[in-house]
Amino acid sequence: MKKKSKEDATPRSRNKKLFITTALAIIIMFILVAYILYIHPGQSVKPKAAIIDQLNSSMLSPISHFENITFVNATRDLLYDRFSAVDYYSDNATIEQYRRLSTEGYKLVVWRAHSALDNNSMFIAISTSEVYDPSSNEYSNYLESGQATLCKIVGVL
Repeated sequence: MKKKSKEDATPRSRNKKLFITTALAIIIMFILVAYILYIHPGQSVKPKAAIIDQLNSSMLSPISHFENITFVNATRDLLYDRFSAVDYYSDNATIEQYRRLSTEGYKLVVWRAHSALDNNSMFIAISTSEVYDPSSNEYSNYLESGQATLCKIVGVL
């Protein structure tokens, strides 16, 4: 018996195959969209931005505190042209807040912070507003794993 070639297929069978393929593609896309929305239900559809202004933190000493309201206002104005929400962090520029940044759904993060080169790892370290408490074990796992390091802001050049 001779096998049928694709050219021998009737228009009805081709339409049936096309319908089944299209239906499967739509079902798969629906499942993927539902899965993504299920995983991230709290994230807004509109893009968000964040300003992390550690230099303006009231927790810093006067020699390392650099308030700049012009920067904050101008940056907010520019970001609101493009983003639906702009969150501002200053006194709450903490390790815990930095850790949660990736889960907040930001499309852009503007950093205004003290930073330094970590000579041990050769990475740039971004400072927080927190004062280190050696009696607390709160961040010992970050320190031991090299994800955080201690620095002391001593003044300006």
